[in-house]
Amino acid sequence: MNDTGAPPPARLDFRKTLRPGERRTRKLLGIYGNDLVSVRYRHDEAAGVRLKTAEIVVSRAKLRRPKAMPPSALVYAKVEPWEKPLHEKLKKGGARWDPRIRLWRMRYDTALSLGLRRRILKSLPKPESGHR
Repeated sequence: MNDTGAPPPARLDFRKTLRPGERRTRKLLGIYGNDLVSVRYRHDEAAGVRLKTAEIVVSRAKLRRPKAMPPSALVYAKVEPWEKPLHEKLKKGGARWDPRIRLWRMRYDTALSLGLRRRILKSLPKPESGHR
């Protein structure tokens, strides 16, 4: 028993998953129509019962896809000082080091070609003040 006084959930084994339109799904298909995703049969060995469950769609919303970044857009990426071979590739690709913010500035297509997609910064840090 848990804090609510209800017994703990039983371990249910999946025995069969059916797609809409297959045998033994037609009644639920008639009820839920295109919202029916799948029908599953589960066995609860402890209780000695078989359960028939239905997965249904409960809401739909249009996807908001981000606008594609143009290949020529300027982006900034963090590359560590010890990554010297990558520094050389960046220079050959036309990237420039910005010492004020300590980041590499390059075209988006250059960053992708060098495998830096995950290093591209979404926002720039404030420039460091003072001299080094």
